[in-house]
Amino acid sequence: PDGAPVAGARVAARVRARGASAQVHGGGWSDAPDLVTDATGLARVPVPARVETVRLSAGSPRYVAARMVDVAAPWPAQPVELRLVAGASLRVLVRDTAGDPLAGCDVVAGSGMQRASGTTDAAGEVVLAPLAPGATFVEARHRPTATSGSASPTLAAGDERTVEVRVPAGEPELAAAGRVVDERGGPVEGVVLRLAGAPAWGPLEATTDADGRFELHALRRTEVVVEAPRGFLEGVYDPPDVAVPFGARDVHFRRTQSWPPLQLALDVVDARTGEPVLRAEGLLYTATAGGRGVRFPATAGAALVEARRYADLRVAVGAPGYRTLDAFLSELDPRGERPTGVTVRLRPGYTRRYVVLDEDTLEPIPEARVEVGGVRVALTDRDGLVRIDLEAWPDAITFACEGYEPWTADPTAQRPGDPAGEVWLTPVVD
Repeated sequence: PDGAPVAGARVAARVRARGASAQVHGGGWSDAPDLVTDATGLARVPVPARVETVRLSAGSPRYVAARMVDVAAPWPAQPVELRLVAGASLRVLVRDTAGDPLAGCDVVAGSGMQRASGTTDAAGEVVLAPLAPGATFVEARHRPTATSGSASPTLAAGDERTVEVRVPAGEPELAAAGRVVDERGGPVEGVVLRLAGAPAWGPLEATTDADGRFELHALRRTEVVVEAPRGFLEGVYDPPDVAVPFGARDVHFRRTQSWPPLQLALDVVDARTGEPVLRAEGLLYTATAGGRGVRFPATAGAALVEARRYADLRVAVGAPGYRTLDAFLSELDPRGERPTGVTVRLRPGYTRRYVVLDEDTLEPIPEARVEVGGVRVALTDRDGLVRIDLEAWPDAITFACEGYEPWTADPTAQRPGDPAGEVWLTPVVD
């Protein structure tokens, strides 16, 4: 950060040859061997004759990684500078409410995309580094009781700080018990019930047995809310959730609606050649299930997916080098000739939606430029939204606007069916 050389930093390089196809996986980029800087902070990247662009990034255990830099031929005579930010080190002490150490807690700390994580040792401690300077959020999670605690220290560059996080913990007790039945009053096995407010990483859930019965355990409290499942492969339950006193044993749910299971075979092919599209992936989803769905890989151009026979079942499928297809399943097989299978035909190109936001104010940025290869291809609207539709798969997409630092996005970061990708631009400080 002060301009001094950093020895022992790892420098990663990716190269793109002249004339490389942007429609192949990875946009025509290939990895070069990683390098390590010498005592003067220098690393020499060997560049083959046909390479026209080199993408550089750097990192070091004591520093926050530098943003990647693209260097194009002809190569500069002076060294390319990658400026690292001095990282902070944070020693986290996790204690229960009595002050005793908690081992095995998952701890995460950081801000934005710069994060570090670890697990507390027998003394309830873990050291996380490097962390970016500034306001930092620290969260410790105790899995056995699905409880957590947090702290919000402010770190300076090069800091070595200690922070204590208190997490309530104890012996779980019976929180609620009951039974789940189907439309005819018979038991439903394998239904997962959860306590409302329990984190997704916590164990506060229970599965019904062959008689439809369940028991939920948690730390003692006055009242709990038990939730019925709401997933893509689930039915509709009455009530969807219910508040009961802690320890209640007569909690009952009835399934009022369900859909037959569907095992769907999908073939993903190139619309021009009919050949399988490799490295494809997709999402089956439906508005009936509240927009929920199930993701599936189709790495060899084929997939077998478990679903339900919803009338409005949709499929979104994409792959590097191809436009994402998003349609009702009935549109792909309008005559119903393949009731358990469809063929998805992808066309070459790139389609994605993005929203561009101010990193400080969180407000949308209108008229931000979207550039590919130095050429403007689109502008964001007044809500910061933009839809990109290109004939060829780009190797990188740059978002820029007057008064902000430009940002380069990886085209492969978004997945089929994802909402608009978020791009955060940092205001330029004079």
